[in-house]
Amino acid sequence: MRTLLERNLVSQQDFEQLEQLEQRYNDVKVRAQINKERLDLLESGRVSIGDTVIESVIRAPISGYILEKRVEKEVELGLSDAITVAVTDGIEEGEKVFEKPVRQLTVR
Repeated sequence: MRTLLERNLVSQQDFEQLEQLEQRYNDVKVRAQINKERLDLLESGRVSIGDTVIESVIRAPISGYILEKRVEKEVELGLSDAITVAVTDGIEEGEKVFEKPVRQLTVR
């Protein structure tokens, strides 16, 4: 395409527009590949990216049943009076909430 520009067979504006379209096409192509790899990982628990194999399956060293599953959630907090905190989003009524232990600070 550059040779067409050098020979004045296309305008500078058309050339720049084509370059932008090529760049957008390449960006979309990369995003499509990334999304395909994510889907493969979700569906099969395994994906190959180049020479690297990534697995999302966690294997336990012993057999048994899961009795409890803890999940970290992002919670949006509202106003606080140092005793009560208003939770505005992230958990539903009745869900169990575990807080990390409060750390004590030592001033020297």
